Amino acid sequence: MKRPPASEPLERELGNGLRVVVSPLPHLRAASIVVAFGVGSRHEAPEDSGLTHLLEHMVYRGTARFPTAYELNHAIESLGGDLDGATMSDATTFAVTVPPGSVAEALDVMSEVFVSPRFGQLDVEKRIVKEEILEGLDEDGVCIDADDLSRRQIWGQHPLGQPIIGSEARIDAFDEGDLRRHLERAFVAGNAVLSVAGPVDAEAVFEAAASTFGRLRAGVSAPPEPPPDPSAGPSVEHVEDTGSQTTVRLAFPAFGERDPRCAALMLLVRILDDGMSARLHRHLIDERGLAYDAWAGLDLHVDCGVLDVGGTCAHESAPELVREMLAVLGDLASSPIAPSELEHVRRRHLWDLEASVDDAEDVAEHAALATLFQLPRSTQIMAEAIRRVTPAEIEAVAREVLKSQRLHVVTVGMLSRKRRSEVDAIARRWHPDEASCSSRSRSPAS
Repeated sequence: MKRPPASEPLERELGNGLRVVVSPLPHLRAASIVVAFGVGSRHEAPEDSGLTHLLEHMVYRGTARFPTAYELNHAIESLGGDLDGATMSDATTFAVTVPPGSVAEALDVMSEVFVSPRFGQLDVEKRIVKEEILEGLDEDGVCIDADDLSRRQIWGQHPLGQPIIGSEARIDAFDEGDLRRHLERAFVAGNAVLSVAGPVDAEAVFEAAASTFGRLRAGVSAPPEPPPDPSAGPSVEHVEDTGSQTTVRLAFPAFGERDPRCAALMLLVRILDDGMSARLHRHLIDERGLAYDAWAGLDLHVDCGVLDVGGTCAHESAPELVREMLAVLGDLASSPIAPSELEHVRRRHLWDLEASVDDAEDVAEHAALATLFQLPRSTQIMAEAIRRVTPAEIEAVAREVLKSQRLHVVTVGMLSRKRRSEVDAIARRWHPDEASCSSRSRSPAS
């Protein structure tokens, strides 16, 4: 049976400046509410590092009507949902998925966390956040998180190069006054989008939003500082960490979501990692057994981004894993893309876009962030951009992004001095036009 087409998102602006977007999805049985604010770690001054993430936790600590975290969570769970939140570099989101008949009540409860938060038990929540921070540190307090390490390599002291979660020292220093200052400045209607997706009546949602989120302070958005020029590569950083394996990360600064080449960049990543027939899995795992998993991904902002390639392997295999990863990337940057390979990943990308309308929260979150950052909301528009990509465009993007001057390597594990030296030499000698791997002869191009 063919899936019913999703209706185009409908938008209305409330009197306080809050943009409300409704995506009717009549074929679903659940409705999702996502509130996105245009503030994240990238917007923070050094003395406020980690404040947005702490506030994301603290707004769920109770409100005027539901004074404790228990009472607030119980109220939402009684409606069939669970409160969720996420802090990113560019934005902070709050979400709940409920039965369609509970949307109005859920909007009422959710609005309170931004209108009348109590910020109770701050010391308890600080302990929770510090436990979260410890997950990325070793017993000596050294960062062992490959994401954070690679971003610091690329962006340095700019907020994009700092951990979203902040440091234990900064968390200890924050008080309720800091939270309220940040709430009143950044968590305001003019810097937010409320998105609802599911089998809902748009007019009823707009009416409920006006009576609940219409109470949110007006305010304005505050764009972040532009990204700095990324650090020049190749650079290599080794961090010692006990354990049975070494984590390897290769990171390349790239362009952002507003760049017209972004669709080609997305398909390039799919050529690398889009199932077990993709280049990384086939060359590194199926043919060489170097790792259990190897992957590629994009960390995109509107004005910049990073292409990551990662894997985990036995300590003694780290130099070989780095060498073979770079061989796959060199092959991609220096050889033509076969039309058949492009069509394979294009079909899969288009299918993922079509299937995305089966998840109310995915639709609501995409509509919220796309509206916030002035990006396409329609899956049809995104699909057309993917359909237009040519092999030549992917090849040009590969040559632009996969350069030795953009290469940043991180290893986290127990590498001997010899193994570290081998990784250093491999990275510093790598040139895409000279690198190749034996997978080329058996690729879909043949």
